[in-house]
Amino acid sequence: MDDNEKTGVLRELLNEYGFDLEKLKIFCGLTSIELNSRRHILTVRGSNMAVTKCHEIIQDIKMKLGDIVYEENTELCPVCFDQIVNEFHRLEYCGHAYCRECILHWFQTSNDFPLYCITCESPLVLEDIYWATKEVKSFDVEIYQKALTAFVNKRDNISHCPSPDCPMIYRISNDGTVFLCPLCSNSICTQCQELYHFGMSCNLNKLFKGDSDNNLKMWMQADQNNHKLCPSCSAPIEKNGGCNHMTCWKCKCHMCWLCLQVFPNAILVHDHQRICPREQNLLITF
Repeated sequence: MDDNEKTGVLRELLNEYGFDLEKLKIFCGLTSIELNSRRHILTVRGSNMAVTKCHEIIQDIKMKLGDIVYEENTELCPVCFDQIVNEFHRLEYCGHAYCRECILHWFQTSNDFPLYCITCESPLVLEDIYWATKEVKSFDVEIYQKALTAFVNKRDNISHCPSPDCPMIYRISNDGTVFLCPLCSNSICTQCQELYHFGMSCNLNKLFKGDSDNNLKMWMQADQNNHKLCPSCSAPIEKNGGCNHMTCWKCKCHMCWLCLQVFPNAILVHDHQRICPREQNLLITF
């Protein structure tokens, strides 16, 4: 504890203004207030008048608390540096105790998961989380969401569903399979992690996302035999194998890839290929 730290100040703030210190923010007219429980730093933002008012409140609390000297073996809360009194929680794994208000505030405001004891860096266990969820209404949803987000962010093979506000996660793959989200019903490409681009490769979808005419021209010129535009709707089509019967991924029309003539169904396309003039030219060239 350095000279600027004062025993019990944080506990008094939490008791007076709530776990999230929102009441202090409103009372002082601050634009934001953030408490780093692990580093014991309170960061406030706002006008000079608002910040000064907050500073005066904290100084008043320090004056009221006075200089407290504890006996050598007194157990102190690692968040507020005050003596552990009536309501507290002792961590299941390492046994260090925290004031009830302090540890609940720490749990609710921390985004650094997994959580570790401030005193000894030992990991918190599920029993500690279970205790907190019983103490604060709806806290279970909040903390599990934070834990899930931390889990996803630390792994290269897991991603969130790209649909806004959808909490579903899925496993990333290299084969571009379709993941049908059971919550929002969107189809997702597991390779490029975008909404699924039926009939288009990941590279082609990326190229035409926010498309410009120059991108289209460059793509067409890169492989003129396998890059064409649908004769019906002008959607870009990439051929990567198979016969010369193609179905447009966008308008679903059937066409001959060689001459781009459109037909009502696949059977007529196959019948046409025997007499397609482009097919004959290819045969003569051979």
